Amino acid sequence: MPPRPRGRRAAPAGVQAPREPGLSGDEKPGSEGNSRSESELDVDDLPTIDAIFPPNDDVRYPKDDPGCQFFHRTWGHEVRSWRLRDPNTLDQLRTGFRDGNVSKLVTHDCVDENNNGYDTDDMIEMTNKTEPPHKHTLNLPFCYAPGAHALRNSMLSYAYNAPELPEDDEVNGTNNTRVGYTKKYLKSPAGVARLRFVNDIDVGVYASPEGGTEASWHYDANHNITVQLYGSKTWYVKSGDRNVGVSRGAGDPPRNGREATDRLPHDDDDDVQVIDLDPGDVVYIPPGAWHRVVPTSTDTVERDASESESYMTDVCLSVDVRVASVTHARWTCESLFHEMTRHSDLGHGFSGRPNAFESQSLRGTLDTTTWLGDKGNMAGKAMHMGFAHEYFGGENLGFLWDPPRLMPYEPALSNGMELRASLAYLVRELNPWNGEFIKVGSYWKKSLKVVWHPMVAVRRMSIEYDEDEDIEGTRDYEPKDDAVSYANAPDFILDLRATSGLTNMDYCRMQIVLPPCLREYAKRVVEASHDGADNPHADRTMGALFPEYLNYFTQKPVVMTSDSWSTMRDFLDVLVWCRFVKLVPETEESSEEESESSKEEEESSLEEPEQSEVDTMPTSKRKKL
Repeated sequence: MPPRPRGRRAAPAGVQAPREPGLSGDEKPGSEGNSRSESELDVDDLPTIDAIFPPNDDVRYPKDDPGCQFFHRTWGHEVRSWRLRDPNTLDQLRTGFRDGNVSKLVTHDCVDENNNGYDTDDMIEMTNKTEPPHKHTLNLPFCYAPGAHALRNSMLSYAYNAPELPEDDEVNGTNNTRVGYTKKYLKSPAGVARLRFVNDIDVGVYASPEGGTEASWHYDANHNITVQLYGSKTWYVKSGDRNVGVSRGAGDPPRNGREATDRLPHDDDDDVQVIDLDPGDVVYIPPGAWHRVVPTSTDTVERDASESESYMTDVCLSVDVRVASVTHARWTCESLFHEMTRHSDLGHGFSGRPNAFESQSLRGTLDTTTWLGDKGNMAGKAMHMGFAHEYFGGENLGFLWDPPRLMPYEPALSNGMELRASLAYLVRELNPWNGEFIKVGSYWKKSLKVVWHPMVAVRRMSIEYDEDEDIEGTRDYEPKDDAVSYANAPDFILDLRATSGLTNMDYCRMQIVLPPCLREYAKRVVEASHDGADNPHADRTMGALFPEYLNYFTQKPVVMTSDSWSTMRDFLDVLVWCRFVKLVPETEESSEEESESSKEEEESSLEEPEQSEVDTMPTSKRKKL
């Protein structure tokens, strides 16, 4: 599916199901009638996406890394179907999705596009429509069952740790990341790098009755990995254009000239693949591939003893992992539009009849011509085209931003689409190969400019605890600890949002839970993320924003503890690696203006720590130093 719009997310096209009602008002999932956050299942014990990938059949790829060959050979290239490698995985997946109990999935685990949960009345209305004569297929694209958390978060971890490639530096110029390239790197994570620009990952379920309605011919703008849990389906698949930006049904009229060129599929086409899925079978559909899905049989699922009535005891149930990527065309347009609207001359026109001077000024809209012969609209068009030429040409090309990087989340801290993770968790998840390949840049130079992603809005927010939640005890943050105590959770969060002003699509929607020792530094980051004459941190250099961090080893008296210093580095690592921040070297001109004495002073104040000081740091920090 395309990147999600703010407050509204479209379900994949082509599924013939009614639009289901959600809860009204401020009612949130997890309240009475929807207690998915209080699951009795341990997400860590359920199958991850690695258990879904097909087995490696090529000796060039490691047997213990099934995702390596899949991402390198199959992802985005071809339709593929296979059987789960381990027969036990099917039973574990069924457990993670409530043993096929549709009524419990609806009321406990699924939400609508506005992140509102469903109550019992909603569930009854949905399941009634699966009965004759309607026999609707229930399309529940946003599922947060324990099994969905395990699949989604493991795929998010792949995207989070997908390494940058040398070509990224060539396109974006010298940036602040440092990536080590070794033979192992080129062999193992190279395919995973395809996920480095993924912008959305969701898990949904499809529940059909006996003879349920089919999903007619359509294509999606996302990758689909579908696992059959109960019953069987027949898939009809035909290749299409992989460079698609939105989903489309074959029966829909073309919405533009691009769609008018689509070659529509037919059942009797010679190149149509027919794939039968039984429980335990998996199919991968790349973006743009036409497909039609027909439920063919159901299985009987056990009724929950606590239920007074039975709903959909015979069901054809499948789970769909959807991964959306950003095309170059979309992101190029998004970047240019956002940059233009940041300039008042480009984003706004004039009111009333302008004078002769203003008539030659740049216009932001197409409807600003006010009298015969007014050249303002022509001037506006020319200026916009000139701005685009300058933005994409010359030295500016090296400073184009990539989309923000996805991050994994902690289900215990999150609420449906509102994803949240602690800094300690993100740091632990950042080292998939023991830090051998990913090493974020050094922060020891005072003159490095700290530049915030222009499309990302950031703010600090306090955590509101429930009255019955135990928050007593120490709030010390210890990143070296493997366990995170949620009862002693930090008391503020960094809220990160990136919503396109052009398409209203979300490219970032995440909250990072930060420890109290970062409160002042997070405040400076927020203030430095926007322009303004009254901005106290307009300087935006490492020396101006984080002097305590840079002067840690020369502070007399010490005002930052070793744990705080280590935590500060973790904070910078996450911001830099996820592309929220770039550290830009000073220009040659400013470098020449810097006096020799100030250089010597800076070098002396930023000496590498001695071994005795390193020994007091957590192990992860010692590796980086």
